[in-house]
Amino acid sequence: MNSGLPNSGRSVCPLDATSCCGPLQLVRTSLRCAHTKPVIQSSLHGATTVQTYSKWFPSEIGLKELVSAFGEQTKAVIDGDLDRAEAMLTVQAHTLDTIYNSLARKAMNAELLTQFETYLKLALRAQSQCRSTWEAISAIKNPPVVGYVSAGEHRARPATGE
Repeated sequence: MNSGLPNSGRSVCPLDATSCCGPLQLVRTSLRCAHTKPVIQSSLHGATTVQTYSKWFPSEIGLKELVSAFGEQTKAVIDGDLDRAEAMLTVQAHTLDTIYNSLARKAMNAELLTQFETYLKLALRAQSQCRSTWEAISAIKNPPVVGYVSAGEHRARPATGE
């Protein structure tokens, strides 16, 4: 996709090509492309959040690489490829199950009633989120079938002699 700018010749759609010199240029470039504007904003927000939470883990991944990777993953989802989403949700479900079990054990070892209640409430929230995550995976793997019944099809049918 061309930018429409005179003599540019460069693609401004980060989903087509990321020949930008840095994250700020990537954002500026994407804002000229109407269909990627929401994608890049979400990718940039996600990338900055990942960098903030990843401070505890050594990583050499820069903001530009994260934005680019999130853009590619978003394009894959738009194109109907949900493999990454399924993998991510599966890992999250197992993580939530681990959190549930850890908090449930802490509740059983609590010495005060308030500690017991707090740990158990948090454990049950994690369990509920785990269930919701598995439901989301199930919905991705087995999308609901929507059927429409016309006005004439819902009438009772005569019984057969069998």
